[in-house]
Amino acid sequence: MARKKKSVKKKASAKKQPTPDSEVIVAEEGVLVDATDEILSSSVVEDPREDALLQADLDISVQPHPIDVDAEFESLDVESGTDVEKLLIIEDDVEEAPDPVEEVRRPWRPALEYVSKAGYDLEKRDEDSGYDVRATRNLQVPAGGVAVVPTGIFTKVPIGYEIQVRSRSGLAARRGIHVLNGPGTVDSGYRGEIGVILHNTTREVFDVTAGDRVAQLVMCELPRHTLVKVSKIVNDSDRGIKGHGSSGVK
Repeated sequence: MARKKKSVKKKASAKKQPTPDSEVIVAEEGVLVDATDEILSSSVVEDPREDALLQADLDISVQPHPIDVDAEFESLDVESGTDVEKLLIIEDDVEEAPDPVEEVRRPWRPALEYVSKAGYDLEKRDEDSGYDVRATRNLQVPAGGVAVVPTGIFTKVPIGYEIQVRSRSGLAARRGIHVLNGPGTVDSGYRGEIGVILHNTTREVFDVTAGDRVAQLVMCELPRHTLVKVSKIVNDSDRGIKGHGSSGVK
């Protein structure tokens, strides 16, 4: 919401301004100037009023124009009789500039476009990582075997991202069913239907019913990198080429 910002404005005091009929004043001795302070002549000019002015010890001054205070500050809605020298605090309807810190907290979010041909939408809670996908038809996953489960979901993943197909923890822990190549990968260039490769680790057939949640989709950003081909990899690490359980179990 835009907040009102207080600003301080000071009424201009009645400043002396030259009148239109004040054509000539004496700015310096013997120098003739007009009301705009533009020097008309640098030569000494005799002023017939000079003797009288000097005798009366008077300064030639310009009388100011009368200022219409109400007209001058009509936009401020100042009550009549208000001292023009007082500071007036007024409220302007000015929208504050966006807080740069707040903008950093709300970074740009890429759009994941999808089409569902199975009659359900991709949904998740704000605190969840993945979107649940469901089977579109009944099928069986044989004991110790695999099956590709159609989901009816087609996606357009933004460049620089991928979708990871991950197992559901409940199916893996309670039924021994997991995504075989988990996490599976859906590339940004793929436009086909997403199929989930389920693996049944048990000795019993696992029945899948249309509408069952079988996996979850997580969109992940790919790290930016540069591929550099070199002639040799320097063995400068403590582990070196040791692998396949060389570090032991305990």
